[in-house]
Amino acid sequence: DDNFERAREMLGRFFAACYPRHVARDLGIERRHSWRRYRRGMLAVGRIDYACLLENGAMELVDWKTGRRKGGVEDLDQDLQVLFYRSLGAEAYAHLAPRSIRVTLYFLGSGAPLTVDLEREDFEAGWNRIEAIATAIREAMAAVSAGMPLLEAFPPRRGVQCSLCPIGAHCDALASAGKLVVPPEGGAA
Repeated sequence: DDNFERAREMLGRFFAACYPRHVARDLGIERRHSWRRYRRGMLAVGRIDYACLLENGAMELVDWKTGRRKGGVEDLDQDLQVLFYRSLGAEAYAHLAPRSIRVTLYFLGSGAPLTVDLEREDFEAGWNRIEAIATAIREAMAAVSAGMPLLEAFPPRRGVQCSLCPIGAHCDALASAGKLVVPPEGGAA
């Protein structure tokens, strides 16, 4: 597959070059992590592409991206993947007591990192959003079990989650077919 080969070449270039940060210790590549217990009815499981301790004592969790960059660093504190990465890394490497935890989306095509250090308030606000989403999913699942059509219970929606998504064309097609809820300008989905 062409996409696989393209991604493989990009990763090869990443490993052939020096990482642009001052790494004190590599912690792992493509390691699977999960929370040790459920939190408010949720269990996070994920694979962190690359984790390292930097010379300044911070831990960096990197997600390699093969697509083009969309949005900026100001969008990252709203990105749910960033919240999960930070949460998984914080628990998996708590024994190392890093000075801080940063999450980086590393765009392999351009070699450009996009990094965020989440402040505690941003992290807590993000988890409030995740809990609201989990509640909505549970309610929709109950509605589907009671007979509601799937697309009615789970309507695709545009929102802040779209700012870094690489498959916008898919949603554009759904929107033009009238199957995507697009909130009014400035409104929430």
